[in-house]
Amino acid sequence: MMKMNKRFGAFLLVILMFVTAMIGCANIEEGEIDWKPNGKDPAIESQPTAAPEKIVTFGAYPSAAADAAVSGILKAHVRIDPDTGVWTEYEKTEDNKTVTANYDLQTGFFNYKEVVDGNVTVEKTYVLENGKYFSVDPISWIVLAEKDGCYVLISKDILEAGIPFLETFGTSTWADSSIRDWLNGTDSYAKGGEDYSAKWNFINRAFTNAQIAMIQTTTLNTKDNASYGVAGGGETKDQVYLLSAEEVAAYFGETLTAQCVGTPYALHKGLSAKKDQGIWWLRSPGYNTAFQGVDRNGDVTSYGSADVTVGVRPVICVSKQAVS
Repeated sequence: MMKMNKRFGAFLLVILMFVTAMIGCANIEEGEIDWKPNGKDPAIESQPTAAPEKIVTFGAYPSAAADAAVSGILKAHVRIDPDTGVWTEYEKTEDNKTVTANYDLQTGFFNYKEVVDGNVTVEKTYVLENGKYFSVDPISWIVLAEKDGCYVLISKDILEAGIPFLETFGTSTWADSSIRDWLNGTDSYAKGGEDYSAKWNFINRAFTNAQIAMIQTTTLNTKDNASYGVAGGGETKDQVYLLSAEEVAAYFGETLTAQCVGTPYALHKGLSAKKDQGIWWLRSPGYNTAFQGVDRNGDVTSYGSADVTVGVRPVICVSKQAVS
């Protein structure tokens, strides 16, 4: 009888475990294979986002995929002439509509315009990335704080991917990082630098010269990682920067999630994401050659410094009058 009770108890335990697993699996959407027992899945959970009054626009950056008609014109008619090495331009008039398109070698932008009855009806710029065209659209920013008459802003979406924290393997800090140079257009990423023509830089691609003049220089202090005994790099002065782990804890919480989606452009460039929820860099050091970042659940973790699947959410400080 005792053996029977033990067997019956074991049978009930198996049934209970099965039922519990099935309840957890009720949150799994079709096709998902990385279900987590705690259900903390950014593709399923609804998270708080910034209120509309906390969203402003400033600058512009590649974002949405171009529609098929525009892509077709740019691909077919705006390209390097194999005989002269010069970029060809396009102009076509039908009835009362004129379409023009050209390439600006200095900015890397494709310019597209439609004029109907003498009035400009469409005027947009595009970039070509790995065989696909993307429109350059206004950047939306979240107001994180107000400080001395300025807004501290972080991009609402992950804008970029494919940018490692360090171009070369080894230990370093935010102060010496290649991603800092890319964000601020310094060192090899300055105009005319060896990396500028291949990867451009963020500040010169996202903002006009007038807008760059409106961005305040912020004094930062990146703390050491006491847990691993890794140096943070101390004080720097930057126009464009990344948040630290401490700043994530201060700015994000119950009313604003640190989870973030990537733009189609960032996703196309290899952003590690699940249903568009991506991972993004922080400037704080992690273990050895790693740096900290935010995962798809909105939690702070670490990524290898050469990881090109981690996205970028730039941070800037501008006057209230500069943004719309």
